[in-house]
Order: sequence, then structure tokens, then C-alpha cells
Amino acid sequence: MGTFPVGTSDDTGRIIRGELYEIRNPKELSFILAQLDDYEGLYPDDGEDIYYKRALVTTTTEAGDEVIAWIYWYNKEVTGKPVIESEHMMDYLGNKH
Repeated sequence: MGTFPVGTSDDTGRIIRGELYEIRNPKELSFILAQLDDYEGLYPDDGEDIYYKRALVTTTTEAGDEVIAWIYWYNKEVTGKPVIESEHMMDYLGNKH
């Protein structure tokens, strides 16, 4: 989306490579998600758009293990925007400089 890449929940069959973080203290999960939700704008002020939605997905680690994790999907139209062909946003960002 211009200078920053986004992921969408559209089932395109593409893989998105990224980072997976483990919350060591499960009791802190709700606090951490609230902080991330605020950062990602899930609860905007009146009149502001909601750009992301949070959802549970099944991820696969490099070792092949499946892990259920939260992801923030972009929640707006992306038709006509460039696609990151390499599956890895760092490749995309590296090619922009």
C-alpha cells in the first residue's frame, strides 16, 4: 500500500513469510493484544477508518510445526496494488532502497 506492505485475508494461495512471537506469560496475552489492537487502530475514534482486523490463523514454522497465531489483516481494498512475489516483505523493502 504505497510505502508499506500489507497482508490480506483473501485466499490467494500465496504464502506470507514473517515473524512469529511467543508470549511467555499467557496471563499477559490480553494486555499485549490490547496494546497491539490500539497500535493497529482496531478501535478508532469516531469518524476514523478501521484499517486492520485481527484473526487467528494456522501458521507453519521453518521446522514444519503448525502453530495457531494472531495476525492483523489489512481491511481495505487492494485491487490494482502491487503484489510481493517473493512472499517475504523484507525482500520487497530491500528492493525499494
